[in-house]
Amino acid sequence: MMRRFFLPLLLLLCGVIVARAERDLYNPLAVGLRWDVDVEMTTPGGQKVQGTAVREITGTDKIEGHTYFVVTTSFTGIEKMKEFTMYRRKAANGIYAFSALDKTKQEHMEEAIPLSVGATWKTNIFGQLIVSTVEAKESLKIGDKTYDDCMKISYKSDDGKLSGTYWQAPDVGNVQEETKVDGLTYKFTLKKYSGLK
Repeated sequence: MMRRFFLPLLLLLCGVIVARAERDLYNPLAVGLRWDVDVEMTTPGGQKVQGTAVREITGTDKIEGHTYFVVTTSFTGIEKMKEFTMYRRKAANGIYAFSALDKTKQEHMEEAIPLSVGATWKTNIFGQLIVSTVEAKESLKIGDKTYDDCMKISYKSDDGKLSGTYWQAPDVGNVQEETKVDGLTYKFTLKKYSGLK
């Protein structure tokens, strides 16, 4: 989820008129979707800090001819992590996103679709090249719940300062992620998923 929480994020759904992207098994995008997540940050010295995060799709926005889902992520209990907003859209070949802080609205490919074992894609974010690879399709147990048919995806920056692995579950999206960046290790674990499916 680090990649989803730190790099790009998004999702959306509405009341009477439902805003929803064309169905993609591993990347649900609809207004109203919400992910409640446990966050654990481990320092190089082994100190652990616990917190939580909430990622929500709060609406849609039409920008330069594309409809983007507005995805807001907020954190509690982790000082170094601040709230941020991403704009995400689904295209035939992948999920594209850009940060609300980027005045140029330079989008990048967040994830290639459809996901399949062995697939690899490259993302360039602010001059940093990140290579992602779908490693396996497997089940993942979190607490009492087992997510079947998860896509296990690893990623690494060209300078080696950022690396991680995340699992995308069908009809849910990111359910767990471990990321290493700047000597810190972050673990994001889905606690609750709600909204339309």
